[in-house]
Amino acid sequence: QEIFVNSKSQKIKEMVEEKIGYHEGKPHNPQKIRTDIEDLRKVLLQYGYYLVDFDIKEKINSVQAEEVIIDVLNTETYSFHFFGHNFFNEKELKSHLSGQLVSLKRKISRETIQQMMKDYYFQYGFRNSEFRVEIEKSTNTFDDQNVHFVIHCQENIRSAFKEIKFRGNSFFKSRKLEEIFYENAPDTISAGYLSPEYLQAFSEKLRELYITQGYVSVFVGKPEVVKSAQEEKYTIFYRIREGIQTRVDKVAMKGLSDGLRNIVLPNLVNR
Repeated sequence: QEIFVNSKSQKIKEMVEEKIGYHEGKPHNPQKIRTDIEDLRKVLLQYGYYLVDFDIKEKINSVQAEEVIIDVLNTETYSFHFFGHNFFNEKELKSHLSGQLVSLKRKISRETIQQMMKDYYFQYGFRNSEFRVEIEKSTNTFDDQNVHFVIHCQENIRSAFKEIKFRGNSFFKSRKLEEIFYENAPDTISAGYLSPEYLQAFSEKLRELYITQGYVSVFVGKPEVVKSAQEEKYTIFYRIREGIQTRVDKVAMKGLSDGLRNIVLPNLVNR
């Protein structure tokens, strides 16, 4: 088989040829070629080629030999620069935006960047944050175009939450669930501020709590954060559908001696 690589970026073309050149002259193995290309794409992501993609075509030429044609798409690199930020460090903001860019798989405008930043800050209680985005372009050391997003942040005041409420619960009282919510909460939550990671983790903790009490079909919805109409504070809602409580009517154990059975059985709690 023969392999042809088309790319605006001479550097990426050389990297592709180096990565898959050993396939030439060997039996055609399309799955291995695609695996090698995907491995290379992951490497390029680390250098800011967040939208790089590969279009792989295969055909039989006039002498009945297999040809593989690889078109390299989106060879621009992207970088993010932040000013005026305090709550998040630069590494956290870069990780968030680059992850969004890779997920979208398309070029994004300054307005999209602004909305991404507002949504990200909003999760942590910054309801009135503002962002100004400038776009600059240059070439990198490989002569590929580099797109710089220069982001000026105005975080403004962080709003706190005033209470947590539960809906649909009857087996556990709301007061008990609230105590469990704060039991191992991070300092952020204890201080009254939002932490999306903890709110989501507590949903799973609630589900596990109900299952241990026999509610194996319990459903716990995603936490809802609702702003008060009167002040800059939020209420956190957890909606629970408990379902039917199941019970164990009989425990059968085979292959255990009477002594071991007498040790194990008392520790099995009938829910």
